[in-house]
Amino acid sequence: MASVSDEATTDVDIRKAVKRLRTKNVVLRTGASSARAADLVERFCSTLYSLVTIPMALRAQLEAVALSICEQAALNGIQQNQLPASLAAGAIWMAVLLLHGANPHCTRRNVVDATGAADSTIRTTYNALHAKRHALFPPSINVSVLALVGALSSQGS
Repeated sequence: MASVSDEATTDVDIRKAVKRLRTKNVVLRTGASSARAADLVERFCSTLYSLVTIPMALRAQLEAVALSICEQAALNGIQQNQLPASLAAGAIWMAVLLLHGANPHCTRRNVVDATGAADSTIRTTYNALHAKRHALFPPSINVSVLALVGALSSQGS
C-alpha cells in the first residue's frame, strides 16, 4: 500500500485493508503456509545432516523415504489437518526409524532441532502416519519391519 500511495501508511490502514480482504473471502497466504511438506524435506534433512553424522550412502535413502512418505500422505489425504512442516518432520522421524532403527546417533531431539517442530508435534504426527503406514509404503516393504518401527518408537514416546 505504501509503495502505491504518496501518503504515509499507518498500522491502522493496514489492519483495515486486511479486514476488508478477509470479509471478501480473499485468502491471504504466507510463504510458509503455501509450501508442501515434500518441499521442506530436503531443507530439513540438510539441517539434520549438519547436526548428526549420517553416512553419505544413507542420506539419499533417508531423503527418498521421507519424500515418499510425504507424497503418499498427500495422495491418501493423511496430511489434511497437518501443517506442512509438521508432516515433513514426522516423515523424517519415521524414515530415520525405518532406516536406522534404534540408532543412538540420531534421536527425535535431533529431528526437533533440525525442523523447528516441537517434540510432541513430531510424536503426534508420527503416530498419525504410523496408523496409516500400510497406505504409505509399497507392498514390497516388509510389514514386520514396520511393526518393529512402531515398537521402537513407542519405547521412545
